[in-house]
Amino acid sequence: MQTITHLITTLFSEVNRSERGQALILGVIAFMALMGFTAMAIDVGVGFGAKSQAQRAADSAAYAAALEHLLTGGPDTEVATVASRWAAANGYDDSNPDTTVVVNIPPLSGPNAGDEFFVEVIIYDREGTYFANVLGTEFWDIKARAVATLADFPKPYSIITLNPTLCKATNVDGSVIIEITGAGTFTQSNCPTDAFHTQGAILVDTADNDVVGGWKAGGKVDPPPSKAYPIDDPLAGLAAPTPPSGPVQTCPTYGGPAAVVTLSPGVYPCEIDPPGGWGLNFEDGDYLIEGGLEVNGGGSVTFGPGIYTFRGEGLRITGNGTVIAEEVLFYIEEGEAIFTGTGDTTLTAPTTGDYEGVAIFQARDNTNDLIITGNAAADGWGTIYAPAAQIDFSGNATTNFQFISDSFYAHGNSYLNITFDDGSLTDVPYIWLAE
Repeated sequence: MQTITHLITTLFSEVNRSERGQALILGVIAFMALMGFTAMAIDVGVGFGAKSQAQRAADSAAYAAALEHLLTGGPDTEVATVASRWAAANGYDDSNPDTTVVVNIPPLSGPNAGDEFFVEVIIYDREGTYFANVLGTEFWDIKARAVATLADFPKPYSIITLNPTLCKATNVDGSVIIEITGAGTFTQSNCPTDAFHTQGAILVDTADNDVVGGWKAGGKVDPPPSKAYPIDDPLAGLAAPTPPSGPVQTCPTYGGPAAVVTLSPGVYPCEIDPPGGWGLNFEDGDYLIEGGLEVNGGGSVTFGPGIYTFRGEGLRITGNGTVIAEEVLFYIEEGEAIFTGTGDTTLTAPTTGDYEGVAIFQARDNTNDLIITGNAAADGWGTIYAPAAQIDFSGNATTNFQFISDSFYAHGNSYLNITFDDGSLTDVPYIWLAE
């Protein structure tokens, strides 16, 4: 009986030792497999990280190359140099035998292949492995590709100066407050020191203050000026108005007590300059006033909807009278445009037609300053456009005007509050990644 018991015990003991040995072997195998998977996971993770890093480098290189190619017009060799420099700055040096940076203008593949307005950058790189080389994989082949181009983004600006080189092209000097709601300012000048200049007790509070060149900002400017790319004149495609050729009207005469003179559309071969206290009533239509118009008394002037072309002395509205001009375009072909005085002035642009939204258009070869003082810019809507002239502002106005001019000068003790209201949007160039 003891012999049988001993035999059974011995048998089970041998079986247990055998199972423990097998379990140990299986455990070692499982551990090695786990380590292998872990090693591969580490290497795969390193590979994905290298791919992401290379893609970021390709994106930045394509961005810089497109900037050089499309904005500065640099030759292809310089574009390639710029791309390689940016790739190297991000860890992918083309002089490294494991790294190749390729620039294609236009792209050789993808939906934009063959289009000269796109730049393609491809980075090839080899990333060594840590553990996968045991399995015969010594490195990962990394490829990152990016395609960039130039696009336009429409932005609202209430003050735009177009002079490409003038220092102090946008100039705010004195005790001036400019507050713009819903828009900003844009200064086209590339003057490196102070294309945008403010000096004195200044408050400039806008959505943006974008400048191609440099700036000198005294007082408070919020937000501070920021660098921008050059733009095109937003109204460059707008043709100058064609004045009427007839009928030729009789120039007004004045005699007796002050009264209101009514004028009909057509051509007036004279200067219209009513005496103090006299008023004018322009019927609806288009006018050519060859000698210009001067309103300097205390009477009222009403302009019916239409296009008014001024030559000779231009257009001068002064004094303390009442001026109402609704649905009107003033075209200053010759002479000056001067709006001064303390009276009530209402000027709104046409809401239909070719000149919708343009209140004043000064001829593109007319360099006379467009002067606004007093309350003359109050109660206004539309664009005041003087591409060859300076707008000289020294008044007080809460208005919806947009100012586009060669240069802009606000000075004295002035207050200008502008709410952007359907003015001309400006296409601002920027680089974007298309692929």
